[in-house]
Amino acid sequence: MSLHSIHDLNNLPIQNSRFSHIENPHYYLDENLHENKIEDLASTTTLENISTPSTPSTPKFSFFKRIKSMWSTNGRRYVTAAAVVLALFAIAVIFVVTSTKLLNDPVKDGAKVEKLTSIKYSQLKAIRTNLVDPNTPAGAHNKTPHWKLVYSDEFNSDNRSFGEYEDQFFTAVDLHYRATQDLEYYLPHMAATRNGSLEITFDKLAYNGFEYVSAMLQSWNKLCLNKQVKVEVRAKLPHGVAHGLWPAVWSLGNLARPGYLATTDGIWPYTYSECDLGITRNQSTLNENMSYLPGQRLSMCTCVGEDHPSLGIGRGAPEIDIIEGLYEYGRVVGVQTVQVAPFDEWWRPDYDYVDISNKNATYVREDVGTVYQESISLATQLRTDDFVTFSMEYKSLSQGESYVKFEMNNEPTFAINESAFRSNGLIGSRQITKEPMSLIFNMGLSKVWNPRLKIEKLQLPAKFYIDYVRIYQPSDLVELTCDPDDFPTSVYINTHMNAYIDWELSTWSEAGYGFPRNSLENKCKAPS
Repeated sequence: MSLHSIHDLNNLPIQNSRFSHIENPHYYLDENLHENKIEDLASTTTLENISTPSTPSTPKFSFFKRIKSMWSTNGRRYVTAAAVVLALFAIAVIFVVTSTKLLNDPVKDGAKVEKLTSIKYSQLKAIRTNLVDPNTPAGAHNKTPHWKLVYSDEFNSDNRSFGEYEDQFFTAVDLHYRATQDLEYYLPHMAATRNGSLEITFDKLAYNGFEYVSAMLQSWNKLCLNKQVKVEVRAKLPHGVAHGLWPAVWSLGNLARPGYLATTDGIWPYTYSECDLGITRNQSTLNENMSYLPGQRLSMCTCVGEDHPSLGIGRGAPEIDIIEGLYEYGRVVGVQTVQVAPFDEWWRPDYDYVDISNKNATYVREDVGTVYQESISLATQLRTDDFVTFSMEYKSLSQGESYVKFEMNNEPTFAINESAFRSNGLIGSRQITKEPMSLIFNMGLSKVWNPRLKIEKLQLPAKFYIDYVRIYQPSDLVELTCDPDDFPTSVYINTHMNAYIDWELSTWSEAGYGFPRNSLENKCKAPS
């Protein structure tokens, strides 16, 4: 969807035998030591009688006598007890240190286990210990010989809520989505699970200056797609699509948080690792009316010492839309889109590398881009009276092997080869995303998306149902973290947190940060 700038010891049972000496007055005092002390006191009054060559009465002798007594049977109890206490203390220290290490660098069966997120949950509900939902049918675990099920959510548990820190994988945000000037306000309680599905409800309700409320769930910084992935979502769109409702399932690079415009500023929808005009404001010498982007904030030629999550690599937040409901040309269609930056001249990629499976059912939309994004966007007619399975698959590999594919009801709709975004002489090739990508589910209402709204015909409340979401990856490349080693995001996000928690900020500078310098436009050195 379009943006504008976008762990204890077991308690042993108490035994009576443990307290068999409780009535003994010397239970807490070693009897030998006690008697020895009495003898010592007596010796002080009859010192001349007991002082003989064979038993020298000296302080040194008394000291060793005490030591000998302490090593008697009862005396050794104290030493043994002290040793046990020290051992338990040492075990506790080792446990804490080891646990901390495993949490920060987990290992299982000899292999490192990736850490999906650094988020700490204060009120987490319905904790899951397996990324694959146990309710997922066995037949869905291996889609093909090449794709292994690595994550799923069947939404079968009723009354789940998705407020902040309530769910491991998704957060329902509390904000107004300003990027597309939406007419609704997003509230967490407008998303819940009922009757085996996730329900997103759009309703007429005055709130915070808006007439409508709805919900947006996002897996931002919790669960991400990486490099080679297939996502399958079974959903039922509301009838209100015909009158302007905008249900969507989409993905966005984790360096941008959906709805937080300051984070998207100079990041969305860049998928670029070159150092040329493509990184500059408005793409510099190109038609000024073609791009209003501020330039790529995190370019590959960002200078040494500047603010960048991985110097020497161009970073961004591209967008892939798995499904967006739209009423167009008198019918409801499902729109599937890839959005990138920088742009080809007048947002015209090479459609020779776009393969449409059935041209009678799928067509290229006229909406090829705006001053904020370039799009390859196609639409396929669909029904709103039943569930439809939508899928998106992409691989970001070596030159010539990268692609994005889309399907509806297990039938291919179209595929985009990376060559569609190849160099055009003015700018270099745009990449099929290598960024960790978050998932988003939402339903909005916007004249930017559909200028021909028929609000008076909307039958509210309207519901957008998600039956399940399943993520597949190659068995030898399972990566669901939002902070991969080669494309890290966590440190950068944490050091710029103001932008990621305040949705009312519009630009990076409003959040209190500046764009880093790059060697193309400044006299500074970039990584070689």
